[in-house]
Amino acid sequence: MKIKKLLIGLVATVLVISFTGCGDKIINDNGEKVSVYGQFVEIKSNNYREESGDAVVQRFMYDKDTKIVYVYTEHVYSVSMTPYYALDENGKPEIAIYGENYNG
Repeated sequence: MKIKKLLIGLVATVLVISFTGCGDKIINDNGEKVSVYGQFVEIKSNNYREESGDAVVQRFMYDKDTKIVYVYTEHVYSVSMTPYYALDENGKPEIAIYGENYNG
């Protein structure tokens, strides 16, 4: 019974996040229409299926204030968001900053 309630809760959470994920649209620096999710501006979006057949949505977005690039990944039962790292001129990873070391 606990597993059934947990699954119902997870499905409800994913649905809520999916519906709230429909952000406003703006025109970015390249003249493209992109989504805005509160503080975050979408750079690009990838949709694909895992080997198991589950759909995955992956969005690269940056914070309006700090310009730090994040990767938002939405799986069937989970959502994650993490800073994106780019390699500097010495090959060492550093947090990607939109317009500086990351241009999409």
